[in-house]
Amino acid sequence: MPRVNKKRSLTPMALRRVSLGLAQDEAAAQVGISQSIWSEIETGKYALEERPYREVVEIARALHWSIEEMQAETGQRIPTLPSNLQALYTPETRPSMPKSLKLAAEKLGDVYPELRDPKWQARLSGLMPQHLESNNPQAWVETLGYLKRMDAIAEQSN
Repeated sequence: MPRVNKKRSLTPMALRRVSLGLAQDEAAAQVGISQSIWSEIETGKYALEERPYREVVEIARALHWSIEEMQAETGQRIPTLPSNLQALYTPETRPSMPKSLKLAAEKLGDVYPELRDPKWQARLSGLMPQHLESNNPQAWVETLGYLKRMDAIAEQSN
């Protein structure tokens, strides 16, 4: 069972996700699972060791953790793969920033400082897969605006 921060009633996975500025549906989309599955993993209904290894690796990537960090932070046992298979599943611990987002940050970062903020960069990078990325820096500004509007709507509903 995952450790829970009793003061805020959030698991380490939830605290990490929130600290990265990610909603459950955004994190789930990065992994390729539904928001409801993410929620059940995050709350401990589904243990990480019960999930497919590739999914666990993607969860760690979405949370900017290595597998070892995730295991230490959550207190959950994550089985290890034989060393000859580990290379197939070892993710970068941080998603790489698309080249066009780097360009947008350079060109438009003075006007839109969020484009230079690592938290916003992680959120934006997770929304647009590398093979679909736009070469138009303005597309990143529009995506940033969309995220900010969604954040404002979520805040109003609370």
